[in-house]
Amino acid sequence: MVMKKIFKGQIFDNIQVLNEFLIKKRNEIEDIDEELRVGINLSIILNSVCYLEGAIEAVLKEFVSFKTKVLNKVNIPDIETRKEIFSFYNPLMEDLEVHISITPSTRYQKSINS
Repeated sequence: MVMKKIFKGQIFDNIQVLNEFLIKKRNEIEDIDEELRVGINLSIILNSVCYLEGAIEAVLKEFVSFKTKVLNKVNIPDIETRKEIFSFYNPLMEDLEVHISITPSTRYQKSINS
């Protein structure tokens, strides 16, 4: 039987906990095999990149959200001008939101593995 669980949300805090665990376990093993040490170190490095990327993504999404709220508060009485501004601004923000979520680290990991 296979169980599937979908997790949505920020996971970079979980990555930090995992890295701390890996570092602790790596340091506890006295006669660690060199290949295992390299593997653990590589995992820590890749996890750290994902952590940093997740933190930056969260900040950028907050920035986009803030800018949208600021623009929504601007008083533009002329309906045509408002319509033109939002017809330009909304697709731009949607595009930015999509591009923020595209993870370069995934492409980086693929290039390492190939």
